[in-house]
Amino acid sequence: MVLPQPQIKLQDHKGEALVLRVGPARRLVFAAVAVVLLIAFVFTLDPQRDLEGPNLFGTVFYFVLIGGSLAMAAYDERKVFHRIRRELLIQSVIAGVCLRTTRVPFDDIQSITLQTRRLERPVGNTRVGVPDDEDAGGSDEPNITGGKSRVYVLHAVTETAAHTLESSSTGEDLEEVGRSLARFLEVPFAFSER
Repeated sequence: MVLPQPQIKLQDHKGEALVLRVGPARRLVFAAVAVVLLIAFVFTLDPQRDLEGPNLFGTVFYFVLIGGSLAMAAYDERKVFHRIRRELLIQSVIAGVCLRTTRVPFDDIQSITLQTRRLERPVGNTRVGVPDDEDAGGSDEPNITGGKSRVYVLHAVTETAAHTLESSSTGEDLEEVGRSLARFLEVPFAFSER
């Protein structure tokens, strides 16, 4: 299954903060899956068959799938660069409830880095899923499953950690956002490969 690529944008919020926003496409896909599963469950439910005996496990598993899809639709990670507080807030939010907040002072951020990660796994002297005639740089073309052989991850790097800002299978949007953030924070923008 090929998931839609999110649109990644950096927006100014009332002159007080820069907010890293990701389009809602993936969350909408998970919400649609949850709704379809729930409708299918309601129309095919036979209480005598599905809520008793050995079929009860299948019913519980079905609800776990629906719940997981709803949780993925409700989950969001907010990245807010506050001008006044001079700090980056990374908040994990589910259905509007903040679960965790990480604060990173601007002075601690040493660089904004766009990291390229290869998805193939090396086996011996070959890389699984990569044709023999492909160059070492890899390909940005989708593989047989619709995925790509690389993923790009944008980090705010401090002395002790690399805080993930966003990831995507296309690097152009992330590079543009990363360069804008580096200018805003007055830190270097760098590339790395892993």
